Formats: sequence, structure tokens, C-alpha cells
Amino acid sequence: WCRATPEVFARQIHAALTRRDLQPVLPTIACPTLVLTGAEDNWSTPTQHQAIAAAIPGARLTIVPESGHMSTLEAPAAVSEVLRSWLSAA
Repeated sequence: WCRATPEVFARQIHAALTRRDLQPVLPTIACPTLVLTGAEDNWSTPTQHQAIAAAIPGARLTIVPESGHMSTLEAPAAVSEVLRSWLSAA
């Protein structure tokens, strides 16, 4: 059951496609950063996440196998383990 209407979805897509580019801000991030994505994410690809992680000093990139854009729902155990590991190291 989905509570979001087609109009809500359309506004979300519009916001995602028209937001300002924050790439120049990434090198200024000075806190521990985990960049996580699903290996099968076709909306925001692993290649895009690799570029994000490369732009953030000291960022850790994790690509969760066998999951897509909703990796927290598709691979909750794997994502939880990554988060536990990252938090304990931070």
C-alpha cells in the first residue's frame, strides 16, 4: 500500500532533477563520511557514488551487492553490518 500520490512522486522527481549541484561542496566535508550504495542501483549508480566518495577527504565507499536504490530494504542485514562496522571505527 502506497500513500504517495502520482503528484507527490512527480514533485520528488522534479526536485531531484532540478536541485543545485553540490559537487563543489564535497571536498569541504571534514567529518567521517560513509558513502553507501547498492551494486544494482540504476537511479544513483555506483559510479556516481565512487565520484562522491573520491571528492570527500577520507570518505569510505561501500557498495552493497545484490541490492539497488533501496538497499536498506533490499539488504537490511548487509547494510546494518556496514553501518555497525563504520560506526565502531569512527
